[in-house]
Amino acid sequence: MLGNGEVIEASAQEHKDLLSQLPGSYGTLGVVTRVTLQVRDAKPFIRSRYRHFAKLSDYGAAFREALVGHEFVEGFVLARDSYVLVTGDYSEPVAGMPVFHAMKAGNPWYYQHAEILAKTDGEDMIPSYEYMFRHQRGLLWIAGIIADLGFFSHTDWGRAYLDREVERRVKVSGFRGSMPVEITERCLVNQDMGMRLSRLEEGIEYVQKNLGVHPLWNCPAGAGVTDLAFAVPRKLAASPEMVVDIGIYGEPTLRGFRVFDAMRALQSFVDVPSMWGVCYLTAEELRGIYDFESYEAVQRKYHATDAFVPLEQKVRFMSARPGMKQTMIPLWRLVKLWYDLKA
Repeated sequence: MLGNGEVIEASAQEHKDLLSQLPGSYGTLGVVTRVTLQVRDAKPFIRSRYRHFAKLSDYGAAFREALVGHEFVEGFVLARDSYVLVTGDYSEPVAGMPVFHAMKAGNPWYYQHAEILAKTDGEDMIPSYEYMFRHQRGLLWIAGIIADLGFFSHTDWGRAYLDREVERRVKVSGFRGSMPVEITERCLVNQDMGMRLSRLEEGIEYVQKNLGVHPLWNCPAGAGVTDLAFAVPRKLAASPEMVVDIGIYGEPTLRGFRVFDAMRALQSFVDVPSMWGVCYLTAEELRGIYDFESYEAVQRKYHATDAFVPLEQKVRFMSARPGMKQTMIPLWRLVKLWYDLKA
């Protein structure tokens, strides 16, 4: 439904300019009332192989090679000398192949499971439904970081408790909870950043050097894909290339870390700054990275300009306030607990 009340169908044949701009437009171009999707048959299991690398260069080469022959590819950067690559494909049951239940409360979280099996170049099978939600329990590794006690993150009963708490709290308050972003990201970075495949190692090294966050998550995100999908970054429009997500969810350990300066520098450095977190660039700087012109032409053509909230009002732009101290917060987990109890 368009801003003037007209109902149309956007497809590859009709109004394809509108269809191309809809992903990532956050309801600023119209109201979607019906969607037609193309689906494919799935098999009951994902058969995965787990490999460990001690060198970033070897990991990067294996990551690129894996993209050609596998349906699922992801990686975990555990330390400067520890990299885990996971490759997976749909599969029927295989006799004798171990089955891991990724969604069973208390089981090792998926990244822990991957680290264990990678030590022996192991293989296993995961039920397909559970595989799709493998990172939901404990929010990947965030719950373990916040708890920061071995009897929580390295025991079955501790993980089961955190699994239940995460599920309960996310239902109530979403991912961030009640703690202000300014406080959260001084202590626990939550950003997804897109790097061209050719710059994967460069991106990992940047985070290690300038943020000191581990683990990191890597996942192919497609050619030029971003959560602002309507607007392809100018550098990718000029030279299309696969984008890899570097998921940075963890506690910065760099001495002298300053959140505002560090996040601005990070979002300027990467190829695709993500709005999954928040934007530390200005609106003008963001427009310098993304090509907004095509989106705004569609916005005008389909009567969205005056009917819907402008996209930039849906982005949370951060700014350094006068007198704002860019310091890490001592005992920040106690601060987080105080906000949780207050809520």
